[in-house]
Amino acid sequence: MRHAPTETCACDAMSLPLINRELAQALRIPPDVPTYYRVATKGKDMQSLFQILMLVLDIVWFFIIAHVIMSWLINFQVLNLNQQLVGQIWYMLNRILEPIYGRVRRFMPDLSGVDLAPLVVLIAVYACRIILQNNISAFY
Repeated sequence: MRHAPTETCACDAMSLPLINRELAQALRIPPDVPTYYRVATKGKDMQSLFQILMLVLDIVWFFIIAHVIMSWLINFQVLNLNQQLVGQIWYMLNRILEPIYGRVRRFMPDLSGVDLAPLVVLIAVYACRIILQNNISAFY
């Protein structure tokens, strides 16, 4: 819910709106914080949340791509699961991604050996990124 600012303040050749008392109380901003600082920092917390969400989606994207590439390399016997590093990475990716893939596989038909769960999850992650980017104004 947005409230209209009541006054303006000239700071560094910029005019920033001041927050009225009701809005400051609703946002739980301490009264000793200057009003121009209140406006300048309100969006930074939400911007941080937006950036964290985008980072999490980027990490999930990277894990899925790494998992798909590793599965191809393992199936074509380029990588060997008996190698310690390869095995550890493979089992880590499986432990992270299998709960997500399992939920998707419940709703997908059996395609006899073709697993489209990673593709569906990639599309979902990309859709979440688009939704976040199109609604970035809600974070400021």
